[in-house]
Amino acid sequence: MPRPRGCHECRSKRIKCDKVVPACGRCTNSGKICPGYEPSSELVFRDMSQYAEKKVKGRVGSRVYADSEASNTTTSPSSDSWMSVPTSEYHALTIGSRNGITPPPSTNFRDTAIPRLFFDYKTSSKALPLGNYSVLEDIANSSDSTPCLQQAMQAVALQHLANQVKDNSLEIEAAKYYSNAVSLMIEILGNPVEARKDSTLATSVFFGLYNLIHGYEMPDGFWVHFHFKGRLSLLRLRGDEQLQSRTGQMLWAITYIVHVMKCISSNIRPPDEAEKWLELVDGEVLSRQSVLSTINLKTARLCAEAQDLFDMKDQDELWLIGLLNIIKAGIELDRQYQTWSETPEDYWLYQVVRSSYPNNPARPHHHIYYDTTVGFIWNNFRSVRIHLHEILLHCCTLIEAQPSGQPMLSAFEETRRESSIVIQDMITDICASIPFCLGLIDRGGRATTERPQSIEGYRCMYPLYLAMVSAKEGGEIQTWIRDKLEWISAAMGIRLAMILARRPKRDPWNIR
Repeated sequence: MPRPRGCHECRSKRIKCDKVVPACGRCTNSGKICPGYEPSSELVFRDMSQYAEKKVKGRVGSRVYADSEASNTTTSPSSDSWMSVPTSEYHALTIGSRNGITPPPSTNFRDTAIPRLFFDYKTSSKALPLGNYSVLEDIANSSDSTPCLQQAMQAVALQHLANQVKDNSLEIEAAKYYSNAVSLMIEILGNPVEARKDSTLATSVFFGLYNLIHGYEMPDGFWVHFHFKGRLSLLRLRGDEQLQSRTGQMLWAITYIVHVMKCISSNIRPPDEAEKWLELVDGEVLSRQSVLSTINLKTARLCAEAQDLFDMKDQDELWLIGLLNIIKAGIELDRQYQTWSETPEDYWLYQVVRSSYPNNPARPHHHIYYDTTVGFIWNNFRSVRIHLHEILLHCCTLIEAQPSGQPMLSAFEETRRESSIVIQDMITDICASIPFCLGLIDRGGRATTERPQSIEGYRCMYPLYLAMVSAKEGGEIQTWIRDKLEWISAAMGIRLAMILARRPKRDPWNIR
């Protein structure tokens, strides 16, 4: 048997190989995988990624430096702050592609964290021009960006990546960035001028996203309580001026939508300024969403009033009248929701199609929307209706438990029946929409193989959680929903979904 020639690695570098089998000493000592001693006639592939990265970084870096030198000779600063930073900081601060320059490829896993984050959480839709997380990327790339914002963004990006690739070292690094960002935020809040900036509110949004992705254990309910009051304080501090720019409106919309849903689900009174903010936002921008936002705000106030009555110890005649008024107002609000749902137009319409998607309790019908953002708004509508009718059911239960409420039992029987039907219908509709909203089926109802964005899982969690809590214990629907929440956690890196899936069913009002 002829003695083998040197391994392909040593031969490619024109160095002497000791020809040890199965791996040569030079490759072993340098920590590389020895390619072996196959005949030279076979095709050999070499890993040139590091070499290519070095070359591309050098070319792009020199171009960035030339542009920054040119911008420094002008009288007005460039709006793209990243172009004036040193070349060594380019890759860390630049997000996405700006002015036609594509960020260089990287073999560093951490360098992919921020682009991956915005790939997973950026959306655009005609139905909801505001409320788009792309505004966070724009602020991070603007002259308004701050070290605090950069640290918070890095924390979210690394935690998101850590969850997806199951890397504990990335999670530890993310926690350090988060801690640093919180410390910097405390300093910023001491300066009213800095606290009013878009970058400060954007940082607070990143804080909330970090808590959700990280999966901090929460009190009862769904919405993360961390930084909730802080964001509300920032909205109030920013005042009406925050709605004078497009960026300000988009930041406000992101914060406002989550805030109102939090108020509804937790029966917390929304801020008094909320109606005024809705009036100041461009009605053409919000369009049909503004109508639903107005009804949701009324519902949030009604839920808070109902909770005040539920907590009262003196259950006298005035208390009973208050519950009756809640039922009356709730029925009227539900009529407004029905009117909104019965008059869709343009891209708000959705189709009910037959689909072969397996194991769906809503089978064989599924809902197909103009895009997943429209589906998200429809599912929020259904979630709020479920919660509203749970409030009505609990009011009926409390009234029926009072001696003076016995004569009204027959009157409330219809309310009970209607509320139970609405809740079941909304659960079915949520299940029918989830495959499309999660990107599991296309517009034709066929199963897809594309990797869905994490933002879709984030949007589906609350409707799924509320449907799971409201569904029959141990039934097919509840089991299916738990499976979907676990899938969101595993496939999209959102730990909160797993916490919700494994949380014991809670029914504080004993209405089921």
